[in-house]
Amino acid sequence: GETISAVTVTGSQTVVGTSSNVAINAVVSDGAVNVTANYNISYVDGTLTVTAGTGEDLTVTPYSGIYDGAAHSITVAGIIEGDTVEYSLTSGSGFSTTLPMFTDVTAGGVVYVRVTNDNYLDRTGSGTVTITARPITITADSDSKPYDGTPLTNNGWTLTSGTVAMGETISAVTVTGSQTVVGT
Repeated sequence: GETISAVTVTGSQTVVGTSSNVAINAVVSDGAVNVTANYNISYVDGTLTVTAGTGEDLTVTPYSGIYDGAAHSITVAGIIEGDTVEYSLTSGSGFSTTLPMFTDVTAGGVVYVRVTNDNYLDRTGSGTVTITARPITITADSDSKPYDGTPLTNNGWTLTSGTVAMGETISAVTVTGSQTVVGT
């Protein structure tokens, strides 16, 4: 019996898209004898298609902390070669490759993330940045004196609890209070 003993097929598709898969140079054999000349062989191209993959799972980690004077933001994991990571402070628009940073107290700045890659489906997520006020306590100084008809005042104060962020100082505190007659 005669058989097709060889066909050369050329075609390759690595990235998302399509290309032709071409069959040529078929060889028909009857045992060890090449009988290809007895055939009028038609070739029909096939199509190779690579569709977008799902990519790595995207993990967006939020940030929550007490004000420390430093800039903070979300972190994004699951990035693969060829990914473009974009961020926005509004859902669905205004995306940029610049990661938004937060320094001052915020009640929950949402950062939206969009990751694009020509070979993978777009991946999205979001994370919240929350920076709460740094607790400190300032205590006005106490004072006393015997009655002399003049007001008793004392503009002194002390930071009695907490600390200010590194590199920051308390530049002014207004202390009010006056006592002229006997009492508090």
